[in-house]
Amino acid sequence: MTTRPTELLVDIDVAVGVGRVHARHRLARGRVTALTTRGSDLELRRYDQDRWQLELARLVTVRTPEGEGETPPTTIDLPFELLAGAGAAVRLARDDVFAELMGRYGAGLDPGDVRRLHTGSLGRMRTVVSGVASSGVRRVGWVSWSLFADGWRALTPYTSGGAAMVRVHAVQPPWLGVEVARLRTTVRS
Repeated sequence: MTTRPTELLVDIDVAVGVGRVHARHRLARGRVTALTTRGSDLELRRYDQDRWQLELARLVTVRTPEGEGETPPTTIDLPFELLAGAGAAVRLARDDVFAELMGRYGAGLDPGDVRRLHTGSLGRMRTVVSGVASSGVRRVGWVSWSLFADGWRALTPYTSGGAAMVRVHAVQPPWLGVEVARLRTTVRS
């Protein structure tokens, strides 16, 4: 018996409030096998690749938890150091560290916007895409989103002038399929 070569593995983890969905998708020869867990429920599905974007969007179509949530701007660009450091400072209630980070890295940014990125999140989504490149080396890419009262925000890394930056921008559930398709190309090249 021969096994089918795995073209792509996609691992999706969504946590909103106390609920959690974890899905593992395997794409091989134009067919997707999806194993999804929601709490103690387990679902195994197989479908053609042309349905995949709809299935990915379904996984991240969620109800926003009840209650107020602070929302950051729909798009904000900030240095990675500020995003990571400010998050730790806010969690640890270190206003002195937060102010120092804003002084070093936050020129032109509203401190309230940066703080809301960390206090207003109601959930998160992480997707890891893994494939074997033409060289035979396994490569990995990822997608990271945070959920706010008004919807999802993607965290997209990039560089500008040699500095590591992150763009936090509004996205809709169908965008996950677009990102997985982009990463499929990246990890397979």
